[in-house]
Amino acid sequence: MSTHISDDLPRLLTGEATRDEVLAAATHLRGCPDCQQELVSAVVAHASLSSVRRFAPEVARRPAPALPDLEPVLAAARKDAAARPVRRRVLAAVAAAAVLTGVGITVAETVGGSSAPAARTVALDAFGAGRQAATARVQTNGTMRIDATSLPRLDGGHFYEIWLTDAARKRMQAVGSINDDNRAQLTISPQVMAQYSAIEVSVQGVRQTGYSGTSVLRGAYG
Repeated sequence: MSTHISDDLPRLLTGEATRDEVLAAATHLRGCPDCQQELVSAVVAHASLSSVRRFAPEVARRPAPALPDLEPVLAAARKDAAARPVRRRVLAAVAAAAVLTGVGITVAETVGGSSAPAARTVALDAFGAGRQAATARVQTNGTMRIDATSLPRLDGGHFYEIWLTDAARKRMQAVGSINDDNRAQLTISPQVMAQYSAIEVSVQGVRQTGYSGTSVLRGAYG
């Protein structure tokens, strides 16, 4: 492989490059801004050609004319890529795909350059001494948001504690408390979340260090 990857881009994009060549390209890309820009330009051009084959096959079947000078097009693509720093994130996906697959290059880019963690809503039903329901929003990155505004406000001597429990309620782990506005936002390790299967909310005295035995909400997430 040459010092830069420009001459090898066609083989890399079509999957003809060997595993060693792909690994070498991925290593080189991490430290070469010029080749990073060249790669973005080539990916744009390659995607355009692929779109023609997919959406206009009658055009793709025509005899191929002599290729024009594509340098002006690539130069414009490079300029566009330089003006959009978000495209730099494409390179991380390219390098990862090259290392993992060893054949071809796969590029994934999300709108806006970032993706939000997957989330789901867990219904917290009235449980034990509770009479009102609430909701919890749990994200895969460990963020948990609880809206328990339907619960009655407590006096200064008590607070709502949030627990993770197993299905049989034989294991419980306190993970935080609900604020005075009856809302909470916590960050819990996904590994810890995986050890339990339900969220439970109890009423605790300010001097209580263990579970009070009085719960008002419970909802299973696993």
